[in-house]
Amino acid sequence: MVNDVQSDKRFDDSTDQTTGYTTRSLLAVPLRGVGGVQGVIEVMNRRDRMPFTQDDQRLLEALSDYAVIALENAQRFAQVDKALARRAQELVRTNDQLQHNLHSLTALNAFGMAIYTSLRSADEIYAMTARGIMELNNALGAWIFLQQNQEWQPSVALGPTMRMNPELEQLLSEVIQQGTPRVFYDRPAQLQAIGCYTLLVVPLRATQYVLGCLCVGYAERLVEAPDLETVNLFATQAASAVESLSLFQDVRSAHDQMLSVLESTREAMVLIDGDGCVAIANNRMFELTGLSESILETHLPLSQFFERWAAVSLYAPGEMARLQKEMLSVLQHDAPFISGELNEQNQHQVLEYIVLNALSSGDSHGGVLLVMRDITETKESERLRQDLTNMIVHDLRSPLSSVMAAVEMMTRGVTGDLTCLLYTSPSPPDGLLSRMPSSA
Repeated sequence: MVNDVQSDKRFDDSTDQTTGYTTRSLLAVPLRGVGGVQGVIEVMNRRDRMPFTQDDQRLLEALSDYAVIALENAQRFAQVDKALARRAQELVRTNDQLQHNLHSLTALNAFGMAIYTSLRSADEIYAMTARGIMELNNALGAWIFLQQNQEWQPSVALGPTMRMNPELEQLLSEVIQQGTPRVFYDRPAQLQAIGCYTLLVVPLRATQYVLGCLCVGYAERLVEAPDLETVNLFATQAASAVESLSLFQDVRSAHDQMLSVLESTREAMVLIDGDGCVAIANNRMFELTGLSESILETHLPLSQFFERWAAVSLYAPGEMARLQKEMLSVLQHDAPFISGELNEQNQHQVLEYIVLNALSSGDSHGGVLLVMRDITETKESERLRQDLTNMIVHDLRSPLSSVMAAVEMMTRGVTGDLTCLLYTSPSPPDGLLSRMPSSA
């Protein structure tokens, strides 16, 4: 507080000289806040031309306290407003990112359903992948190159033409070696002529091997991380779908070959997988058992297989239970194989069977193979042959017995003396008779 500033050497009258205002007295107090002195509040020249007093100073100090509180609150509010504005911008960006991710996931889900709900060729899967990426990321072009016999072959080309050359081949080889997506700027040189300044190259990586590369061209020089992740997901799903298609074709081919082998034999065959369910059977099996082919569609367990078989057959329950137990024994590797016969209670049908252990191979976990053969005719032929043999033996034994009696009488001299030739000759009827089986 200074009531005569003109006589105070600390007073700077430059403002008075500029404005023409004459300062006579001056009262100033600091704006002291929580964080220190924020500034100064100053008053000049009382209106009544009286000097400033201690009361004036206390009043100004009280006002300064309110002022500094208001100032600090305003600063805090400003900081909060800025933070809220930044947060709002972040939320907008996050929302845009979530919308983009949701759109990408929706597109990826639709893509997955499209390629997995129907059997498509590898070329169709690649074409759908390229189209989906171009529509989703607003790309300038999409190209797929496959590696076959150490050479790169074009598979799909959407947008501007991009030809294989040593520079592009080198880029693709680098991506294959590293196994991760890469972004190239202003490379290869042929893309600059079509306005493409950024090339994203993603390997088509399946579970077993790398099929090739997916290339996506952009007019912008910056590829956002979400776009890169989306393209990588599309490429991975496409590669998995193509690999699954190849495996399915291999399995179907092997299945067809197995069916061809099974149908070429007269024996009935049914394969039980490692889980104890019916996996495959030939037509001869359905003919012998009277079962429906629907058992293959439902992947029928072994117990239900025997229940249905018992319902349409006349085999004794004990025989069916024995065969089921033997198959479980082979399935559990308690025995390498078991053989036997099934006889219907009315003897109308006789089946000869053998249960073999199916070896594990690749993803297959083994199982058991039941092979059955209808030996009803063979059994009947054996019975007829035995009856015929018994009948012939019976018919031959009667005359031979008479011959033996006559020979016995002759050797005893009942009919007179025999010649020396008859005495010295052996008795063939006796030897022949002893070798004949007795009649039934």
